[in-house]
This record gives sequence, structure tokens and C-alpha cells, in this order.
Amino acid sequence: MSIVWDPRVCTGCPHTPEPPCARVCPCNLLYRGHDGKLACRDKTGCWDCAACVKACPNEALYLSLPPVIGGNGARLYGRAYRDHTAWRIQLSGGKVIEIKRPALNKIVQSTCGVESSSNSPKTE
Repeated sequence: MSIVWDPRVCTGCPHTPEPPCARVCPCNLLYRGHDGKLACRDKTGCWDCAACVKACPNEALYLSLPPVIGGNGARLYGRAYRDHTAWRIQLSGGKVIEIKRPALNKIVQSTCGVESSSNSPKTE
């Protein structure tokens, strides 16, 4: 498996200091490149956790699934919302499977109006 992004869909979230996908990457691998779009420091360091996939407001990122799971070219898209995470599996034959899971983490509003998940404990 590996994380893939479509440069035709990626906007780089220019209205934010840091793209949501880069902000949530636990390995600090993603950043806004010289062309203003997503870039990766080292693909071999990726854990395939899909945090960036869920954070992208444009669904420009997806997890490329191995052939044994969905056939050649199968993709896993995701999006974190306030009350649930929506997963969409696009199989190689064109069939799409959608799965919704209840949100487990607090949702915070980012500076660009895109929701992202936060594992930070609530402090008062």
C-alpha cells in the first residue's frame, strides 16, 4: 500500500499557512512544494496511516490498495467529518464501496474552514 496524490486535484490549500494533510502527518513528510502543491520529503518513511487522506478537503490523496484487496488500481479515499469518517473504496472494476464510521476523536476547525481530527486532550 502507499499514499498517492493527484496533482490535478491538489490545490495545496493556498489559503492556509500549512496544508491540512501536512499538519496531520505523524512522520512530518508532507509539505507545500515549490509549485504550491503537495510534496513529500521521503515516501519510504510513510506509515500508510491515512491521516492525510482523511484531512484532504479535495480528496486529492488516496491509499493505493494491494491487488489482493481490490484488484489492480483499487483506491481507498477517506474524509473526516464532525460526527463520522467516510471511507470510499474504489475497486479496479469501477465498483465503489462506501463505509461510514462514527467519529472517535474531537473535531477541530482549521483556519481554512476544513475540519480535521485532533487527538489532543481537552484542556480547561
